[in-house]
Amino acid sequence: MHIEPYQSDHLTQLSHLINAHFSAVIPGWSLPGEYIETHLARNPGQYVIDPWVIERKTLCVLDRQRVVAAAHLLRYGTGENVGEHFQNSGDIAWLLVWPQSKAAADALLQACHDQMCAWDVREIKVWDSTLPCPMCAGIPHVWPHLITQGGWIRFRCRALRPPKGLRCGV
Repeated sequence: MHIEPYQSDHLTQLSHLINAHFSAVIPGWSLPGEYIETHLARNPGQYVIDPWVIERKTLCVLDRQRVVAAAHLLRYGTGENVGEHFQNSGDIAWLLVWPQSKAAADALLQACHDQMCAWDVREIKVWDSTLPCPMCAGIPHVWPHLITQGGWIRFRCRALRPPKGLRCGV
């Protein structure tokens, strides 16, 4: 198992991971790969906070070349136009994992934290921007593995030793 930044050859498997979670909320729902890939680069429907994002990174956990978990990270700028509570903060916008892949979730969350430290953000937000789907916000109850993981993510985020006053905003 290893973690690497998103590459276009991950798109098919990433789409399966995302769409499996969406279809549990709304049966039959799916997003085309092109839509997903576009939203990894920019969220055109989010006209308030998306312009504040100065860096984005999607991390994929691969187990034998299968994408078993992924997270999309955002880094907000420090300019006057950036809302006060978002200035120099990072956001684990979304994190998805196949239910049987807890070890991948552990590794991915640590990689997310490491990236936030590399960005030297002052605060980490979790699930603040959500997935690129208007019908899904937060962690729906039909994702029991992520509800459990969600509590675990909050616990792990708080338990990680933040550098230079970094705190987790969950």
